[in-house]
Amino acid sequence: MSKSASAGVKGLNRLFVLYEAYDNYWDFGLAGLHNDTLELMVDGDASGGPFVSKGPTTRSWTDGKVGKPAATPDDRITIDEARWAIQGVHAQNYHIFTPAAAKDWTMAWNVATWTKEFPHANAKCRYDFKPGEPGKLVMEFWISPTTTPAPRARRGPWSRCCGKTKSSASASS
Repeated sequence: MSKSASAGVKGLNRLFVLYEAYDNYWDFGLAGLHNDTLELMVDGDASGGPFVSKGPTTRSWTDGKVGKPAATPDDRITIDEARWAIQGVHAQNYHIFTPAAAKDWTMAWNVATWTKEFPHANAKCRYDFKPGEPGKLVMEFWISPTTTPAPRARRGPWSRCCGKTKSSASASS
């Protein structure tokens, strides 16, 4: 059983979320990505672009849905290269661990992993149960929707605020 609320503040580029959940069995005792999660996707550039990559196992890229030319794999790029070039470029995709315990609070499942780091996002979670036990979890977090969720190696938030990329800023200092 869960409920959530979200809000924004005019003039502040943040999406605030309050998430409350009760479960009779919380699954977060193992290392790695095995965990109860809350998934949040944000289409910050409002493009409606793909959330996932084009590949042979992606059912949305079929002849009937996108036409034969778009559904045909491009041999100039491997499926893995395409996945990391496309994954999360049009949207931010968060797999939020509930609770995170000894893990990072979320996995940003996109090329712009910086979108989960402060000052772009932050989270606080409160719970009083151990793995496998029942209980209530309350989590508050915020993210900064961005129109350019590219990896830092190519582009970052500084490129919009000061007109320079990291490499040009380093060269001029």
